[in-house]
Amino acid sequence: MVQKKKFCPRLLDYLVIVGARHPSSDSVAQTPELLRRYPLEDHTEFPLPPDVVFFCQPEGCLSVRQRRMSLRDDT
Repeated sequence: MVQKKKFCPRLLDYLVIVGARHPSSDSVAQTPELLRRYPLEDHTEFPLPPDVVFFCQPEGCLSVRQRRMSLRDDT
């Protein structure tokens, strides 16, 4: 008797965007937050783990400002 192998119906379970909701230059590191997710509803067989933000950014969100070039800077 040949058994059919069970296959995964999805390539990805979730797509998440994690970051600082209101980036601030005052603090060095901010607590990461779930900014967006797809799908919006949990899968019945695998809910989105609540600590996924700390998996994505375990050291927190670091805000880095880009340095503006002045006309006097050498290129």
